[in-house]
Amino acid sequence: MALIKCYECNADISTDAKYCPHCGAKNKAYRTSKIKLFILSFFAIIIFFTIYNTYGYKLIPTIPECNSIRAEKVFTDMIEKTPWAKNNYIKVLNIINVKELHHKQNSQKCEVTVHLSNTKNKSYIVSFNKQKDKGGYLVRVSPK
Repeated sequence: MALIKCYECNADISTDAKYCPHCGAKNKAYRTSKIKLFILSFFAIIIFFTIYNTYGYKLIPTIPECNSIRAEKVFTDMIEKTPWAKNNYIKVLNIINVKELHHKQNSQKCEVTVHLSNTKNKSYIVSFNKQKDKGGYLVRVSPK
């Protein structure tokens, strides 16, 4: 709470006051502070949802379904982090085919065929295993 001068009577008033207590004029600073708060809140919400949509799949500890968008993000992320892909600067351009091989309550295996930036199609077996004591799940990627 800061003190400012009223634009009508030049008396000291609080920025939290909606009207000047001396002359009754509207406090212009009060109105702009509410608008600024609304705009900042709006942009904070947009930033939050952008970050969540980008990295949210890492926050959810349940095993994803093979054909879900969340699983595709995990496939892409894990395949690009393999030593072979890192050493050869390989990126996943798109996922061609996903097939569920095995699904139980605590584990799942998927066969994923991807189109890589070196113009090759390559298949991987991706296994998800739920960790009992730590929460979350462990992901393993191996070439088929």
